[in-house]
Amino acid sequence: EVIGRGGYGKVWKVSLRKSKKYYAMKEMSKAVIVMKKSVKSILTEKKILSKLKHKFIANMISAFHDR
Repeated sequence: EVIGRGGYGKVWKVSLRKSKKYYAMKEMSKAVIVMKKSVKSILTEKKILSKLKHKFIANMISAFHDR
């Protein structure tokens, strides 16, 4: 289910089937990011979130992309 929307896409509530553990998955549109000329800021966000580990902030587990 969608739990949030933003300028670049949506945030989904997802779970792992085996562990039944819930996560938030951020889906962003590459076309919108390029159109708004925000590639650098998105890559900076990814870099910061990949290094940051805090109990009060949603931590990044992984990142991936498709075509």
